[in-house]
Amino acid sequence: MASVVLGIDIGGTNIEYGLITKEGENMYSSFMKTEEIESIQQLAENLKAEITPILKKEKLKLHGIGIGSPKGNYLTGCIEFAVNLPWKGVVEINSIFEEVFGVSTILTNDANAAAYGEKMYGVAQDMRNFMVITLGTGIGTGFFMNGQLQHGQHGNAGELGHISNDPLGRECNCGKLGCLERYASATGIALSAREKIEFYKGSSQLSKIAPSEITAKNITAAAKKGDPLALELFDDTSRILGNALANITTLLDLEAFVFAGGLANAKRILTEPTKRYMDENLMEDFKSKVQIVCSGLLSENSAIFGAAALYWNEKN
Repeated sequence: MASVVLGIDIGGTNIEYGLITKEGENMYSSFMKTEEIESIQQLAENLKAEITPILKKEKLKLHGIGIGSPKGNYLTGCIEFAVNLPWKGVVEINSIFEEVFGVSTILTNDANAAAYGEKMYGVAQDMRNFMVITLGTGIGTGFFMNGQLQHGQHGNAGELGHISNDPLGRECNCGKLGCLERYASATGIALSAREKIEFYKGSSQLSKIAPSEITAKNITAAAKKGDPLALELFDDTSRILGNALANITTLLDLEAFVFAGGLANAKRILTEPTKRYMDENLMEDFKSKVQIVCSGLLSENSAIFGAAALYWNEKN
């Protein structure tokens, strides 16, 4: 009987989950809409009802549960004040899942889970000092130093999305102004497009889309076809992100940044200019020494691999 971990990625739009073996085989995966889940108790019970017959049919043993979530605190087992999720305040996770499933559960923030996934199954298997940056609705960060994931004193290390890009800039869901994720995430580039499209004088296929319907996905599709406005938007975003990564490099001396999440689907359209701007803002000691690469995991299930890897790493 094969052992599997239930890997769960809680996102602002979808909750993705899968049954993952230690070797990285995905035995089953699916998703549900976050807005349809009223409580963590309901989430746990719905998942148990769904996967229990699958475990029986496939002769699988549930070894444990790993969960990645925005503002998931590894030290407390709670989601704490996640601005992009429907459940507000401090929300118990570990204790509820352990009661419903009867197996050990580990929670961390979604970017830490992504970092575990890259370390165990992806491009960072041979790296000891690297940072995974998830570029989705917001920006999440998980990083390894000397081969160990860093949690920080209070379990909140890696909130790169909320460093200041412009102290008088766009309002962030966290309550601050000008946070990096309002400019350099999938949401951020869409906001930039909506601001620019009104005054853009050139020809762009983005002009054919209602401003409210412009997303990172259709900006990326346009950029891959050489659309000048889309490429300009990626250049602006890369400049902002590259400058932030130069500051992080100066502080931590990492060997690589790994991009994951929706905006990372742009691949070299994002990585190449970001690397150029990062190097322009670095001291000579660091120039050309730090890689920027995209996730080595399949985008459609990288998050659940990361959540499962979290459990396999911590319990083994």
